[in-house]
Amino acid sequence: AVFASAEYRVSSKLEIKPAIRLSYNTDYKSPVVPSVMAKYSPTENMQIRFSYGKGFRAPGIKERYLYFVDINHNIQGNENLLPEYSDNFYLSLNHQSKWKKINNNFSLSGFYNDIRNLITLAQPDQTESLYTYINLGKFSTHGVSVTNTINYNAWSLSIGAAYTGRYNIYADSGAFDKYLYSPDFNGSVQYAFQKIDLTTSLFFKYNGALPGYQVNSDNSISQFSNDSYKFLDATIRKGFFKNSFFEPKLHNFFP
Repeated sequence: AVFASAEYRVSSKLEIKPAIRLSYNTDYKSPVVPSVMAKYSPTENMQIRFSYGKGFRAPGIKERYLYFVDINHNIQGNENLLPEYSDNFYLSLNHQSKWKKINNNFSLSGFYNDIRNLITLAQPDQTESLYTYINLGKFSTHGVSVTNTINYNAWSLSIGAAYTGRYNIYADSGAFDKYLYSPDFNGSVQYAFQKIDLTTSLFFKYNGALPGYQVNSDNSISQFSNDSYKFLDATIRKGFFKNSFFEPKLHNFFP
């Protein structure tokens, strides 16, 4: 593969970065994969970013030739897999502000992914234990997220939320919604003891219930929902010897 990119500064406020990737694959015809990124800064404290990228992924060796069968597993590769093709769009706005000793960073972003022939692990027949990799004819996701981070002296506080929609493969039947949506929330707080180089952090994440559909034994389709869940993570990080275990002084060895 060969990858090339360029950067063009249209003005002091606008930058554009186009790129292109050319590849060769003995089993699959690799297309030309272009992408473009742009950053617009209307003010010193605000940036608007946009990106578009075309994607191509050939099936990996594991997905095509894996043979993992024992008393608990029956996962076999699929030599007939097709490559994935995709398009990705991303748009974000970032704004920084400062009031006395308080620094605030606000971010709002949205995305859209369109994937054809998505490669995923599936169970073709529910009456058998066999799992294999298959291509989904169409799959897409879109969503929006917002994050706000406040820094004050040794304190850092962050809170965010996201809302994501995933394409429902049964929507083509006309009986179900085209997209299934789920919310996510996260927050974190951090304090740094700078004199002793020690940082404490607390992180919280909530994953909302994700609706889905399943094929029943009589081939009918019914809806279900995975329960929401949350977790809390606490960490302490301590640096030693100026964050280096060993700093050799060469002049002690070489006069």
